[in-house]
Amino acid sequence: MTNVFGFEAFWNATANGDFSVTGAFAGLLFVVFMGILTVIAFAAMIVLFFYRYLALIILLMLSPFAWLSWALPELGSAIGGSIWHRWWSEFFKWVLFAPIMLFFIMIAVSSMDQLIVFNQAIMEAN
Repeated sequence: MTNVFGFEAFWNATANGDFSVTGAFAGLLFVVFMGILTVIAFAAMIVLFFYRYLALIILLMLSPFAWLSWALPELGSAIGGSIWHRWWSEFFKWVLFAPIMLFFIMIAVSSMDQLIVFNQAIMEAN
């Protein structure tokens, strides 16, 4: 991840004698800040995936009641609404959560890979 933010340029600058304390400190602070944000984002995703797991378990346990509500619509209306529609919308939402989240993670990782290649090309040109 440090290659994406150009932290490698700091080490090259110290070897060439182009060292700047403020630039080095700002670069280090930026890399640490982005690292902390990355850890927080992945921790939030772990919590959401765990919550998804629990929600799907509960929804699968309640699925016989939802199917019964679909087969006997009077039962659902007597309880206070269509259990079948509420169950299906929640189930569909939690089933699609993981593929959509992983798709955006894939886009982010491939973007970071392209940024690394771009940064290396710029450093080689200089």
